[in-house]
Amino acid sequence: ETNHLMKTIETIANLLEVGFGFAGVEIIRSNLEQGNSKNIYFRQNGKEVLRIFLFCDVRQFTDTTEIMKHEIFFFVNKIAEVVHSICHSLEGAANKNIGDAFLITWSLAEEDPSKQKSSQADKALLSVVRIGIALYNEEFFLDSVSISAKRAFKDKIYDGKGSLIKIGFGLSAGCAVQGAIGSRKKIDATYISENVDMAETLEGLTKSYKVPLLMSGAFYFFLSGERQMECREVDQIYDNVYGETKTIKIYTWDMDLDNHIKKEEPEKHVHKIKRRRSFAKRFPISDASKITTKIDVNANQVGSKRSLCPDDFEQGM
Repeated sequence: ETNHLMKTIETIANLLEVGFGFAGVEIIRSNLEQGNSKNIYFRQNGKEVLRIFLFCDVRQFTDTTEIMKHEIFFFVNKIAEVVHSICHSLEGAANKNIGDAFLITWSLAEEDPSKQKSSQADKALLSVVRIGIALYNEEFFLDSVSISAKRAFKDKIYDGKGSLIKIGFGLSAGCAVQGAIGSRKKIDATYISENVDMAETLEGLTKSYKVPLLMSGAFYFFLSGERQMECREVDQIYDNVYGETKTIKIYTWDMDLDNHIKKEEPEKHVHKIKRRRSFAKRFPISDASKITTKIDVNANQVGSKRSLCPDDFEQGM
């Protein structure tokens, strides 16, 4: 009985971790501190934190849902598995799953040295690159889908550019209020901030600028100097906050993955996944990170194309 009780408690703890995530730690702690109280308690006042926000959105999800119907859950959960696992391996924390969209966060602290903050920002950028690489493994995402749905998806969704499955990314950083939204019937642990909204806005703008990733100037500021050199300023947008207009610079990190992969081994499709993993390992992040893999490809090949293509250009992803 004791073993069964311990396994039950462990299962409940795992479910709480999955359900509430990193942002829900305070909610769980405050309820446990209530002791024998039967009422669910959650703090009314939020906590101000410093975070990096990554907003991801699956392209053409409405059309995909119409094609796959009840099988859509197999498909979207495969994408979630990739997005979450890659970001978690680089110290990110999944916060929201909104059907075709995901919100991931990275912790920053005011007292952290600049190198540590750059490390977190570099990891967030690396996560985007690794997700982009993983999207080329189309069999992984479609292996649980029926043959007819798979064929219809490829015929109607794929535009001949980049990976079969496409995701847009928006990266922003700054202060946010972390807390619980809802009632005693249902609560969600999340973040409220203009910086969260900015990440979602930037993801939406990727469709207009025809790039898979856009990042705010605030996020760009936290990147290491080496990564900043590889970024390309795309535009300046104007945001009206509390009646005051401010200029926000937006950047991208050019991920011309399709061309890079084709130039490496155009005849050897069977080795694509191995090459993509190798590409991810070659992406360097700041010295403060625990990951020490170094790049062995000139950044101009797969990073910034500013010196080669000063004008904006469309990327196949």
